[in-house]
Amino acid sequence: MSVVNARLNLLDKLGAILKYESSEMVKAVKILALLCILISCSKDKAIAPLPQGDCPNYDDLPYNPGQQIINGDSVSNVTACFNPNNPNEFAYYHGNNLINKGEIRIFNLQTKTYSVVYSRTIWTRPVWGSSYWIAFGLNQQLFKIKRTGDSLTQLSTHGENYYPVWSPNAQEMVFVFRNTENKQFVMLSDNKGTHLDSIPDYWFGDGGWNAGNQIAFLPTSDSKSIGLIDANQFLIRLQLQVSSIRISDVKWIPNTDDILWTCRDGIFRTNTKTQQTMQIKSGCDFKNYDEISVSNDGQRILASVFTQKYLDPDTIAIFSEIRIMNIDGSEEQIVQFPN
Repeated sequence: MSVVNARLNLLDKLGAILKYESSEMVKAVKILALLCILISCSKDKAIAPLPQGDCPNYDDLPYNPGQQIINGDSVSNVTACFNPNNPNEFAYYHGNNLINKGEIRIFNLQTKTYSVVYSRTIWTRPVWGSSYWIAFGLNQQLFKIKRTGDSLTQLSTHGENYYPVWSPNAQEMVFVFRNTENKQFVMLSDNKGTHLDSIPDYWFGDGGWNAGNQIAFLPTSDSKSIGLIDANQFLIRLQLQVSSIRISDVKWIPNTDDILWTCRDGIFRTNTKTQQTMQIKSGCDFKNYDEISVSNDGQRILASVFTQKYLDPDTIAIFSEIRIMNIDGSEEQIVQFPN
C-alpha cells in the first residue's frame, strides 16, 4: 500500500470513530493511537526529494512502474537551420501544442524578431539553401518555399521522401527515397525534384554537404556510423565507425575536414581524415542534444536540446529548447523567443 493510500485509510478510520464511538474517553484514546500511527507512517515512508540537475544519478531517481511521460511545453521551438547567407538568421519549426498547430518561422538573432514562412505541421526539419529556398517534408513528399512565404513548390510526387539536404550552391538536393516496393535509396535530384542518380539499399538520415562535394549522412535509421558520399561520382567512399550508440545528426564544419555529430552522450567533432574524435558537449538520457546546424562562417552551432524533468514522482515532463554556442561548445545559451 502506498503512503498516500495508507494515510487515507487511517483518516477513514478516524472518521468512523468520531461518528460511532459513544464513550468520550475510548474515543480519545483510539484517535490518539491512530494519529500516532499516521505520523509515524509519514515519517518512515517519506518521499525522497526529486532529483536535481540536467543529468541526475539513476540511483537517485524515484521508481514507479506507472510513471507517465508528458510534453512539458505549451509551445515547442525545434530543428533550427542557419541561413547560409546570414549567420544571424535561422529557420526553425514552431509548434503550438495546445491547438496542434505548427509553423516554419525565421528568427533574427540581432533584432530578436521572427516572421512566419509557412503555417502547417511539417514532417521533417526546414533546410535553408543558399538560393534562399527553404526545403521541408510534408505528408511523405518534399517541398520548397521562399523565405517570404510565397512560391510553395512540390518537389516530389510519389513514394516516400524524407530528410532533404541542399548542395552548397542549392542547385541539387540529396534525400532518402522509398518506392512503392518498399525499397529505399539515397536519391540525388536537381532543385526542381528531377531524379539524377541514386544509391540503392541505404537510408539517408540527417546530413550535410560541404564545399568539397562530400556528403556526410547517417546510412541507417538506427545508425552508429557516419557515411561519406563523393558527390562527383555519387558513390559511398567511406563509413566512419564513431559511436557505440545511435547517432542523431551530422553536419560539416565549413572549410575544414571535420564533422559535428550528436548522440545521447553529447556533441562530438571528428576529423574525417585522421578519424580522431573529441567531445565538445556532454549529454545524457535527461539532456539530449539532437539536431544541429553550423553557421556558414564556421563560428557557431545551433542545437535542438531535449531535457527531461520530474514534475512529481509519477510524472516526467519533456521540454525542448534551441540553444546557440560557439563552435567549440563554449558560451552556450538558450535562444529566447518573443511570446
